[in-house]
Amino acid sequence: MWTLLAFACTGAPAPGDGAPVDTAAGDDTAPVDTDPDADTDSAGDTDTGADTDVDPDTDPDSGDTADTATPGPAYPAPCDSWGVPRDVGTIADLDHEEISGVAPSLANPGVLWILEDHGNDPAFYAIDLTGASLGTVTLEGVENVDWEAIALGPCGDTTCLWAADTGDNLSERPDVTLYRIPEPAVGWGGGVDITVVPDVFPLVYTEGPQNVEAVALTPEGLPAFFTKRGDGTSFVYVVDALVPDVVTAPRRVATLSTRVGEEETGGVVTSADLWPDGSRLLLRTYDAAWEFDLGALGIEAAGTAARTALPHADERQVEAVAYDTVIGGYWQIPEGVEAPVTFVPCLD
Repeated sequence: MWTLLAFACTGAPAPGDGAPVDTAAGDDTAPVDTDPDADTDSAGDTDTGADTDVDPDTDPDSGDTADTATPGPAYPAPCDSWGVPRDVGTIADLDHEEISGVAPSLANPGVLWILEDHGNDPAFYAIDLTGASLGTVTLEGVENVDWEAIALGPCGDTTCLWAADTGDNLSERPDVTLYRIPEPAVGWGGGVDITVVPDVFPLVYTEGPQNVEAVALTPEGLPAFFTKRGDGTSFVYVVDALVPDVVTAPRRVATLSTRVGEEETGGVVTSADLWPDGSRLLLRTYDAAWEFDLGALGIEAAGTAARTALPHADERQVEAVAYDTVIGGYWQIPEGVEAPVTFVPCLD
């Protein structure tokens, strides 16, 4: 049974001084789309009205904000039923209008990491669950050509943040790049404002340029890539190992269907995440949110896995989704000024 949390995380006040953010199911008033595809099995509106909020200690680090964060706890089992999406905040910084990735921190409770796509600064931004800004982590010596995804996962004895400079709308980039840094600690008193030199991982697809806006980490902490195509499919690529500054060629392991009903074309993939044990895949298109049951085979089974339509907020330009294994559910943030921060809770 999940315990749904409400974090007191307004950013500026000390922990516990702000108004709690209620991420639990129980408010049916928000306009949401809980059936993204009438031709498929949808989770539907399973809101039970239960509200089991508690207020945990949300001070992730009261010391040096430049410290590397400590990994979070072991992961629970995946969700089996979902509640109604709820808008729990709004992106406060008006400059953040092209958010293309979100990742809940494992080591800083109540913190979400975001980034923006092409032409913006090469930086990760920390926000709280209401969308208030907590600080910036700038990557030194690199460029944001087209950052399209963020990922967070195991990295030796800590957790690491990844930025995927993998967008290629014209399918013309001969190579693309991943950047990785140890996850910084975020102190509520002073937030975080640091510059970090990242590990750099160049990639070249042997099948030619691919447009990738969705990247997720496998249980081994290695990225999986999901291409953005217009023919109702998405190619899935993985890597078996990565070495900084050494060119790696991702290999294709599956082709996913993103078609809706019997249409020959379907939603294009804009964001993805894997449950930490690799058994579930969350996939977002402009039209729907899907979950693929990968089972024990993990990402290698993506091409034949059964999919379920998930409830999601009815926002068209969504390029940022991520599971939250601490609260239990998943996050969604669309592009645009003052974009809503939406949480879809797990009910079981």
